[in-house]
Amino acid sequence: MSFGCRKNDVVQAYHRQSNGVFAAFKVHSMAERMAALLTDDAGKLKPFYQWKNEVEGIASHDVGPWLRTEYNTAASGR
Repeated sequence: MSFGCRKNDVVQAYHRQSNGVFAAFKVHSMAERMAALLTDDAGKLKPFYQWKNEVEGIASHDVGPWLRTEYNTAASGR
């Protein structure tokens, strides 16, 4: 029986979707961990430089400029 596509096409489509799902969960997890560090023990928003230093262990080398955007976005909702 043929469905008009090759097995290889199906496998490639599966892996593309699987990789996309993994990437989405990975970014979501990173964002949650970073957001948890936005405030101090008293609930006060930390300054960017302090927060950035604390999340550097979470962030990889390719998200440097993105950190400022994430901070501003998260801080604007508080």
